Amino acid sequence: MSGRYNFDQTQKSVIAAEQMEKYLVLARQDDTNSAVVGRMLLAIRTNDAPGLCDLAYQIATAPFIVKRDVALASAALDRAEQLAPTNTTDIAVDRAILLFQTGREEEGLARARQALASAQSQEAKNEAQTCVRAMEARLAAAKTNQNKAAEGKP
Repeated sequence: MSGRYNFDQTQKSVIAAEQMEKYLVLARQDDTNSAVVGRMLLAIRTNDAPGLCDLAYQIATAPFIVKRDVALASAALDRAEQLAPTNTTDIAVDRAILLFQTGREEEGLARARQALASAQSQEAKNEAQTCVRAMEARLAAAKTNQNKAAEGKP
């Protein structure tokens, strides 16, 4: 009614959401077609920095994915950086999460701390701080579990 509805943009968003769900289903099943669908998502979202960040975030964090397509997630974040050079905190946090979730915990935590240090707005600082705290807590819990295992405690 306000004249701000953009049918084409809405249609692209719906298609991207459906494709994301399809990608996640295929990735959880370790289906080789997930790579094709992932590349389609990258193409659909090529000029959508938040959408690209969401793609990378989903690849990094969606449960039950055995083989995460780190190359696809990295390509999405690289493209997002090209689109949004002035607001990079979201991208930096998503890259930190990708590193952390794919076995490079210390590097991911370091990147999250860098994102926190360079965040411009309070909202960006809060997002980065939340990420840093979650990573630190997970690392501390893992270390505690390692120590218990080494001592023979359950």
